[in-house]
Formats: sequence, structure tokens, C-alpha cells
Amino acid sequence: MIRIRKPEAPPLILRERGVALTAELCSKVDAGELPSFDADTYGAAEVKQALRTAQHDKCCFCESKLGHAQFGDIEHFSPKKHAPVAGNARGSTTVEALQLNRPDLVERRRERRQDLLAWMIILVEAIRRGPSDDMRESVTRVLNTIIAKVADNGEYASMARSVLHRVAPWREHWMPPVAALLEELQADTAGAHRFHVDEI
Repeated sequence: MIRIRKPEAPPLILRERGVALTAELCSKVDAGELPSFDADTYGAAEVKQALRTAQHDKCCFCESKLGHAQFGDIEHFSPKKHAPVAGNARGSTTVEALQLNRPDLVERRRERRQDLLAWMIILVEAIRRGPSDDMRESVTRVLNTIIAKVADNGEYASMARSVLHRVAPWREHWMPPVAALLEELQADTAGAHRFHVDEI
């Protein structure tokens, strides 16, 4: 799941108009009406920018950088009691409506996954051999590349974290400082841990 970092305060337009609009929407829902959203408020540029910042300029569903996959439409959800959908159809509707499984997007994610696995193979081989002092700089660059892929602002970071969890399920995080992380990974392989690169 994408990590969302909410701003400390909502955009001004939501602070000024959002409370009244929320109360209006809630009263419609309570009355059994299907709510409609005020596009001038919820679709305002400052609201979209706050959402883009909170979501690291990525689609909150597929994690593509905005612009690659879509233009940044704001998705609104109707309460389940007014739009009941059995099973997983609700999620399927979102996937279909936003075309999250279109071939170019699926291929882009596949390429990113293969790229990450290639970097992991290089890293694991270097760790298994024990990087010499002259190789340490190259290994550090590889590790920095991997870390960038799992950072919150990285495209498909959630997928990348999932791949790293499958490769090294004992690792809880892959965060810098890189030198300490490299030493931890070397200690992991010297102990009972084994990287599962070949199994993915």
C-alpha cells in the first residue's frame, strides 16, 4: 500500500468550506441520498496539490508517477451502505474505471520489478563474495539505487518493498545509512539468513 503523508493542516479552501460541506454530505448520506461532491472545492488546485504532495506525486492506487498513468483525478468513494457491492467487485470497479491493468502500465511495473531484481542479484553476489575495499564504492552505489526504489517517493515503491521482503524476509527495513546497512546485510549472510533472489 502506498504511504501517504498527510499535511499538518488541510488546504485553506477545505478549512473554510470543508466543515460545512462535510456536514451537508453526511446529512445526505443519513437521509439515504447519494452524495455529490463539490468539484470547485474538492477539485481545487490547492487540494490537488496537497494530495499530490501527500502521495509523493503518485497515483494512490497503482503508484505510477502522475502524468505517466493519469492526470490526477480525485477519487471519491460513496459510503458502502449507499453503494453496496458484493465481494471484491468494488475494487474491480476502481481498477476498471482507472484502467490500472492496462498493458502499458502492467509492462512498466514488470520492467521495474525486473530492474530491481537485477540490482538485488548484483548486491547479493557482492555481499556473498565479501566486497573488497575497492569494490565497496560500487556496492554502495548499487545499494543506494535499491534504497531509492523503496523510498516513499519512488515509483512503485510498495511493489519494490514487497520484492525486497520476499528476497530478504527477515529484514524489517532498507533505510540508510548505507554503510551500516551494508554491514548488517553482510552479517545477515554470515549468519543463518539466506537471500531468496533465485526463488522470485
